[in-house]
Amino acid sequence: MPSRTAWQVVCLGLCIGCLLPGLGLGQGQPSPSSANVPALDFPGAGLWNGQPPFLASVAVDRADGVYRDGDKLRVQFVAERDAYLYLLYHQADGHSLLLFPNEAQSNNRTAARQRVVIPGPGDEYRFRIRPPLGREVLQVLATVQPAGELDALVVKLGRAPAVPPSVLARLAERLRKDPTGWTEHRVPLQTLAKAAEPPPRPAARVGLFIGIGKYLHPECAPTHKELSHSAEVLHQLLLRHGKLDPQRTRLVLDEQATKANLEQLLVRWLPSVSQPGDTVFIYFSGHAGQMDCLDGSEPDGKDECLGPYDLEGYREGDTPEQARARFRQTNILDDTLARWLEELHGRQVVLILDTCFSGGVVEAKQLAKKLLANEVQRVKDIAQMNTLVLASCASDEQSLFEGTRSGTMWFTHCLIEAIETAAGHRPLTVQQAFELSRVRMRQLLREGNAAREQEPQMTDNILLPVPLVP
Repeated sequence: MPSRTAWQVVCLGLCIGCLLPGLGLGQGQPSPSSANVPALDFPGAGLWNGQPPFLASVAVDRADGVYRDGDKLRVQFVAERDAYLYLLYHQADGHSLLLFPNEAQSNNRTAARQRVVIPGPGDEYRFRIRPPLGREVLQVLATVQPAGELDALVVKLGRAPAVPPSVLARLAERLRKDPTGWTEHRVPLQTLAKAAEPPPRPAARVGLFIGIGKYLHPECAPTHKELSHSAEVLHQLLLRHGKLDPQRTRLVLDEQATKANLEQLLVRWLPSVSQPGDTVFIYFSGHAGQMDCLDGSEPDGKDECLGPYDLEGYREGDTPEQARARFRQTNILDDTLARWLEELHGRQVVLILDTCFSGGVVEAKQLAKKLLANEVQRVKDIAQMNTLVLASCASDEQSLFEGTRSGTMWFTHCLIEAIETAAGHRPLTVQQAFELSRVRMRQLLREGNAAREQEPQMTDNILLPVPLVP
């Protein structure tokens, strides 16, 4: 097992495919700015908070988000904390409307996790889809303090007021100065003519495989080639046997896996190549750890984080405060990752972690929670995401990696064996592969590592079995 540093480093495993050339994120290219990376280009795109202090969610009453001229539309939205909620509708013609607050529902101060539904039961008004038709976006904005720029637009006109681009730009500029007081979420819609049919498309299987075996600053995270090799092997195996779409599956290794590039891939690329109903496989292999939580939002007082390739800490001449601030800024915090995952609303998400202490993600033991302990559950609760999480070990155990014939982490090696065995007599579900891997892990431990413990864990928030080898 890789040695731990003062950062409490732990080893992980996550799957991504080669970077999309069109995004300009290939190896050796400069990292793009992560200040604004919306999944869609629309008038409210500037309202993007890459480090949100809490989550919000907006959802519509059709899972695929497809509506036709004349259809009724019902929307619900919610925030994790007490907040002022605003619902924006960005039309296909580039104009934006403020749907909430409105004349009938003027009080937009909303309690934590209290869902707002519009039109609500008993409301006399209805939302109907009308031209202009095309690609549209519903966006909820949740702010700790009122957004005066939007409040000024709520007048008794009997219709939703327009939100000028200048107001959106001014609001985004002000909010971005302090990311600790707001968050947002958006959901795309497709509006069609009454007789039009969307082009048929079977559910897709896409993947994002990330492996970081070496770091730009190895003093922050030690080099272990098994981490990147695990992602490489599983990526190739699932392309061959898992029927992942090669055009929608990417592998990112080492220096490609900068924080900015990973944000672009999770927030922009994955949503662009998938849609509600698709299955998304995510496998991560790299280092991770904990740091002090600054806003009091974590029960254990710690923010969990994933280390991208360009993770950076102390520089010569730094004060301890400066080093901690840089380390925090260059990490991927759990809150940030949770917000990125929200962009995959409506998909089945299979998250595979081959990492020390990874069982803290899923098990209910009263031990220190690691990595996505609360975040996967938060996203599931607030955005109704279907998630299936495989963890390589319990929250008080380490993940083995030495000596496998595949040169990978042990849990990944066991998954590889299950997939290869099933390839000749399909199908194999993710759930079945997990059980086979857990049994195989116990056998390996009995054969040569009786003094070590490693018990894989699974949490299944997906309604139906998910094929791993269809």
